[in-house]
Amino acid sequence: NIARIPELKRRVIFTLLMLLVYRVGVHVPTPGINAAVLKDFFQKYQQTLFGIVDMFTGGAMENFSVFSLGIMPYISASIILQLLTVVVPHLERLSKEGEAGRKKITQYTRYGTILLSLVQGAGISTGYPNPDGKYPDISRDFLGQGIANLAVSLFQGLPVGGSLSSTALVVSAGAKSRLGNVFLGVFAIIAVLLFAPLIELFPMAGLAGILVIAGVQSIKLPRIRTVWRTRSASGIMMIFTFIATLAVPVQTAVFLGVFLSFVMHIYRSAERVDIVEIVPLGRGRYEERPAPKQLQSNHVTLIAPRGSLFFAGATEFEEDLPEIEGSSGAVVLLRLRGTEDVGSTFLKVISRYGSGLRDSQGKLMLGGVDEHVLHQLEKTGLIDELGEENIYLATSIMGDSTIAAYHDAEQWIAERNQVVESPEESG
Repeated sequence: NIARIPELKRRVIFTLLMLLVYRVGVHVPTPGINAAVLKDFFQKYQQTLFGIVDMFTGGAMENFSVFSLGIMPYISASIILQLLTVVVPHLERLSKEGEAGRKKITQYTRYGTILLSLVQGAGISTGYPNPDGKYPDISRDFLGQGIANLAVSLFQGLPVGGSLSSTALVVSAGAKSRLGNVFLGVFAIIAVLLFAPLIELFPMAGLAGILVIAGVQSIKLPRIRTVWRTRSASGIMMIFTFIATLAVPVQTAVFLGVFLSFVMHIYRSAERVDIVEIVPLGRGRYEERPAPKQLQSNHVTLIAPRGSLFFAGATEFEEDLPEIEGSSGAVVLLRLRGTEDVGSTFLKVISRYGSGLRDSQGKLMLGGVDEHVLHQLEKTGLIDELGEENIYLATSIMGDSTIAAYHDAEQWIAERNQVVESPEESG
């Protein structure tokens, strides 16, 4: 049947001629190579990675021939160009312009192959040292690949680069020499010629098998149990996403999962915020207490928020702050250590609370302030409103800036009381 079909006959003859050209090219060494030294090297390292690479190339690596670097970069570049034709309008137009457009795309593919060859070859060469333990020079590798590509162009071949073949499967199947790769190619040709209708069914079945295996391996029961036991909300989101993948297309299920994660993020950001008062006990000991409902006059109240200060969390934080009304000369020290970012809502809360304290002859101080939060205060002008002297940057020592702020607050109250008492004594 092959002889009766001209197109098939031409393709078979072309394939055989390419195999013949390759086998001839295997014995054409790259100029400037010491064949004796190279032979001794491969005899010494025959049982290592270099021996496997030599088997993949059918002996081309041992001879350091012009065909020793493989064609994977060309295949990769072809795949990339095929994918880009869907998203790049210029390439899409070229693909519809017939033979002229295809030639242009082929030219782009070869340019991409050269780039991938250089990068891929350099990456592989730097991963394996020379026999003396030194790593190869990338510049000389580029030069060698350039010489090889020039030689390949004499045979109208494809640009080549440093890459390991995917036929590593042959090695794992028990191949002992490069003949295993040769026989694999022969059997593949025979199978394609004799069983083409059946072989064309393999890719889809193989892809389905890969997807099934990937799906099964993605089911990690310990991880599922951890998510389920951590938070009920996370478990509900997991079940929802799983059901969505069964009921709707995968891309829609992914979109719903992302949207649900966004909603959960907003929900967690709006969760309850707790405020605790930190009371110094002396000798470096501190006690946490629930935040007071009312501020004491002429007293320093050190408070620390627990939870998210974004969205509704900032509003709840404002509602839980101690009442200012009825107090005089009170100082509130807000400890912000560990807070690396705050929202505009929280900044407005600080502004309003600080203003209320100033109206009652008190003030608001911030301790343990991160540099990014300080930048936010500067940009919004809040640092001028609160007073730069009332902002204490966080240091590498835990509690250092907050303790300094607390002592300064106590001193401020003492000085203020002296000023208030002096007129009364003089009167």
